[in-house]
Amino acid sequence: MAELSPILPAALGGAAATRLAPTPDSWTEPFWQAARERRLAIQCCQECDSLQHPPGLMCRHCGASQLGYRDVSGRGELYSFTVSEQSFVPGFEDALPLAIGLVELVEQEGVRLLSNLLVDDPDRLRVGIALRVCFEPIADGYVLPQFEPSEGDESPARVSAPEPNG
Repeated sequence: MAELSPILPAALGGAAATRLAPTPDSWTEPFWQAARERRLAIQCCQECDSLQHPPGLMCRHCGASQLGYRDVSGRGELYSFTVSEQSFVPGFEDALPLAIGLVELVEQEGVRLLSNLLVDDPDRLRVGIALRVCFEPIADGYVLPQFEPSEGDESPARVSAPEPNG
């Protein structure tokens, strides 16, 4: 069972809270290690160069099992979102209302991360707005990647990536 870790949701302007800390495994440890270093890294197939999240045992595009991690820009577009007025897990009471979004990364269409959205006014959120990753330290040395609006950028341009083979 995951231990509760106290954190200060400073980016949300709230008081101290207690949240569940991640429990990395061999598939997710590179993601969390990159986050500790303030980088966003996504699992990448070494055969066809496709990105995928969440990580898995094999490439969802070509079926290869040679997988690694690759740093990405941390830029994305809001694909979908909801605003929770109720805390369903411990530690989020002081962060309400909590905006939660599905962020599609600019590197590859279809690669999406579920994330907290750090916004002052959730009513200003719109599908398609440009977002950028930000990092919030939490307990035990972990750092939580989250997303915030990218000021002055209506919609992010797709980053050119090599076409997958096969």
